Amino acid sequence: MFAAMKLRLVLIATACVTLTACSSMSKLWPFHHKAKPGPEAVHELNLVNADGSAATYPQYWQRNTLVLDLSGIGGEGSVAARLPDESTWPVRVAVRVRPGSVDQIEVQGEERNVLPVSRDGTKDIDLTLATSVYTPKTAAIYISWGPMPVFVDTSVPVADPGFVSPTQLPASAAATRKLPPNAVPGLNIVWNCDDCVRNDKVIPLILQSYREAATKQGKTVSDAETADVFIVDFRQRKPGMRAAFGIMAGKDRLGVKIRFRGRILEASDYSANAWFGMNSLCESVAKGTLKQIRTVD
Repeated sequence: MFAAMKLRLVLIATACVTLTACSSMSKLWPFHHKAKPGPEAVHELNLVNADGSAATYPQYWQRNTLVLDLSGIGGEGSVAARLPDESTWPVRVAVRVRPGSVDQIEVQGEERNVLPVSRDGTKDIDLTLATSVYTPKTAAIYISWGPMPVFVDTSVPVADPGFVSPTQLPASAAATRKLPPNAVPGLNIVWNCDDCVRNDKVIPLILQSYREAATKQGKTVSDAETADVFIVDFRQRKPGMRAAFGIMAGKDRLGVKIRFRGRILEASDYSANAWFGMNSLCESVAKGTLKQIRTVD
C-alpha cells in the first residue's frame, strides 16, 4: 500500500517538473511568437492645453504619419499643436480617438477640417487630417473636440479678452482668410442626424453639384475659406419601392444647416415622385446651399 502511494507521489512530482520545463522551453520553439512591442513614443510637436500648460498626449510614428493619441479624451476640450523651431510638418498627421468618446474633432489651421467620430466598434480609430490644413511652415494647428453643434437662435456671448487661450485661433490668422474675387467657399460636410440611415454617396454628390452650380455662375470654389455643412435630415426610399409605388412609398428628404461667418443658414428639399431620387435632391440642396452662402457678406 505504502509502495503504491510512494509511486503515485513520484509520478505527480515528475509531471509537475515536466510541465514547468515545457512552459520554459516553449519560448525557444520556432512557432513561439513574442508579444509585439507597442509603438515608440516621440516628441515631434509641442502640445499646449487651453490654460497654457504643456499637454502630454502621446505621439507616435506610423510609417510617414505622425499620430497624436487622443484616445483618452471625452466631453469637450482643445489642444494646440505647435511646430518646434527649425522644423517642418510631417507628410501626414492623424489623431487617434476612441469610438463614441466625442462626436467630432475640429481642426483649424490654414483651413478648417471637421472630422466626425464614429460610434461603431471598440478599437481606436485614426483620423487623418486633410493636408490642406497645414503647410510645411504653418506655426500651429488648433484641435478641439466635443459634441455636434446644436443650432439655436441665440446671441453668442462675448468672451472676456483678458485671457486668450493658446488653443484659440489668433484673430489675425482668421482675418487673413478672405475669398479671392469671383470665388465661393469650399464645403466641409459632415453627418449630424443620429437616427438616419446614411448613404455614403450623398456627401460627394453634394460637393460635385455645388462645384457645378458655382461654375455655371462664373465662380470657383476656393479653399481659402470654408463653410461647415451639417446634414440634419435625411430619408431615402429604396429605388425599387420608389419606382413601383411613387408617392405611396413616402418621400425622399434631405436637409442641411450651414455655418458660415458666424451665421446659421438652411437648405432643404424633398421628392415624392417615382422618377427623381437622391441624386436630384443632392443637386437641389447644393444649389440652395450656394444661394444661401452668397447672401452672406
